[in-house]
Amino acid sequence: MSGGHPSRLGEKVAERRRQLNMTLEGVKAAGGPTGPTVIRTEAGELEDPRPSTLAKFDEALQWQPGSAARVFWEDADPAPRAGELEPAAGTAALSIELVLGLLSAHRRLNDYADAANPDPELHAITAALNEQVSTVVGLFVTDLLERNALEGGAGVVNPLLEYAFGELLSDHPVDHHGQVSEERLYRRWLMGKTADVPAGLARKFRARLRASSVGGSGDDRR
Repeated sequence: MSGGHPSRLGEKVAERRRQLNMTLEGVKAAGGPTGPTVIRTEAGELEDPRPSTLAKFDEALQWQPGSAARVFWEDADPAPRAGELEPAAGTAALSIELVLGLLSAHRRLNDYADAANPDPELHAITAALNEQVSTVVGLFVTDLLERNALEGGAGVVNPLLEYAFGELLSDHPVDHHGQVSEERLYRRWLMGKTADVPAGLARKFRARLRASSVGGSGDDRR
């Protein structure tokens, strides 16, 4: 059998994974397909999928049974499980000033914790906060870069942004197999730094950018 809508399924899987904040490992742990299969799917390269593979997407992404199959074969929209609250497609609008204020307070806390402070509980709390702040600010920066790219500004980034969010936009060596590293590669790709992005990953990034303009922007933020 041939045909179907692999790009459509890829967009919906990538969109849902972002809504649920799921890593590739998280999808597998929730009963979904393996990481390589998810990557191929999000790149629009999953051809003639087995029913069992599509059912695994339903399970891991909390869709009603048959949703992934309908997306692939009928170009339909997936449906969340009955009785479950669907995560909102939109996000809260934040100004750069608010995010920079958060980072400033965050740095002050880290400086205090690092200043020969022996309290292990403080260090544990700071480490947990570091992880959450990095995730939130990373999503904010990715959204900024996606908006810029969709408005024709791909590859052009305000130097002030690079200064303010340097770590998230850095050229540090990355591991192409790591989820965090993939997110950093995506940001660099949005900035026009494509030299170290493999062709297959670039296709996935293009599909993700398209999805952000359709499924990921159902609000009026643009």
